[in-house]
Amino acid sequence: MTTREQAIEQVAAERAAWQALLAEIGTERMEEPGPMGDWTFKDLVAHLWFWQDRTLARLAAGPGQLGKPMPWPPEMGDEDEISDWNEVNAWIRDQYRNLPLFDVLQMHDQQFQQVADLLASMPDEHLLVPGAFGYPGMEQVAMVDAEFFDHFHDEHEAAVRAWLAAR
Repeated sequence: MTTREQAIEQVAAERAAWQALLAEIGTERMEEPGPMGDWTFKDLVAHLWFWQDRTLARLAAGPGQLGKPMPWPPEMGDEDEISDWNEVNAWIRDQYRNLPLFDVLQMHDQQFQQVADLLASMPDEHLLVPGAFGYPGMEQVAMVDAEFFDHFHDEHEAAVRAWLAAR
């Protein structure tokens, strides 16, 4: 099992890797379509921020709590009713599309510190006990061992790397 300190160090390593990726991309390319079809890298960052914000709200609310309600229109359905996540992701993109690049990057960067702060302040019984929060896929995992940045690595990093390599 990972210790609290190791988990916080992992967040710092993720932040450093993310900042290296941002430097590789360069701000001049972040608003070009490409890494996800017609989505820009800025769109992707806002998408990542949105879902991480949802996770952080749930964790901050405590075990068994959902945190803040989903902000998309009710006709799209509750989280457990949605059949087309592309529709939700398009809605998210539309919500953040007009924000300046600097604001989107800053929002996302602040989340690294929010994750570290949450890990530092979470009671041991929530942090170290597998399944304390009871989220699907986390039944056997303690929060200290959670992979907070898997969404990017598992679903988007390969496309971003391919986009970079193609240029």
